[in-house]
Amino acid sequence: MTERVNHIADSLDLQVVEQLAGGYFGAFHIHTTAGACAVLKVLPAWPELALDKVQCAVGLVALLRERGYPAPRYLDVGVVDADVYTVQEYLSGSVPDRLTPTTASELVRLWRTHEGAAPPVADNQWGRALIARVQRGEELRSATNDPQVLAVLDRALEVAAAADPEVFRVGDIVHGDFHLGNLLVRDGGIAAVFDWEGARAGDSRADLLRMYAVAATWERADSEVVALLRKELDDTTPPDVRLPIGAEIAVEHLRYGLFARPSELGWVLREARILLSEAE
Repeated sequence: MTERVNHIADSLDLQVVEQLAGGYFGAFHIHTTAGACAVLKVLPAWPELALDKVQCAVGLVALLRERGYPAPRYLDVGVVDADVYTVQEYLSGSVPDRLTPTTASELVRLWRTHEGAAPPVADNQWGRALIARVQRGEELRSATNDPQVLAVLDRALEVAAAADPEVFRVGDIVHGDFHLGNLLVRDGGIAAVFDWEGARAGDSRADLLRMYAVAATWERADSEVVALLRKELDDTTPPDVRLPIGAEIAVEHLRYGLFARPSELGWVLREARILLSEAE
């Protein structure tokens, strides 16, 4: 990744200062030719992160920023040698270690502004695509004989088969990875929500469910935080919406656990029990 970043930075006449985050979505602190601080990201070659889709995501962020939302301003989006990159403003702050009740309440308030903030998706393609992603989980059977994994797959596919794409909202902005790790905090408040390159128009209740499930399992947040998020989920997201979204997240994380991080499969299974529970 660093070699790709250096090549793109050289092509754009940018100076790489340091890496801010790791993995495929590694973010790099850079200096522009004018000496200004910015952040460079080079995105993986996934279909959902093709240039036109990232440009769409950047447009959605601009709509949120018009509402006063604390998201980084995108300065450039482009392609160098088939690699899609973004350059965005540098914002000071730190990624919090834990989700406190105060930060969780502020994050829920921000999440509510996602509703109705996007041009609606025609023919509810977002819901149809979500159900299709769950159904593609069938291919994971060939990768495992773990009965717990197979039981999650069976349940997710059962939920997808019964799902109605018409129950989902179509005009929200969906971040796609809305959780503690994509926050910057400063002076006791949220300075920014970042990592918007996968944002789409659809049903933002997917972000709320992901935030809740990650807080309750991966982050092991305080009970007050989990209860706050659960109440918001219960108040806004009925089972016929929550379960298909939960099935999609469960299949996505099963794929992650099976192929990318087998050591995290235990967490994935714990999370799946929450995501696919019938309990309201």
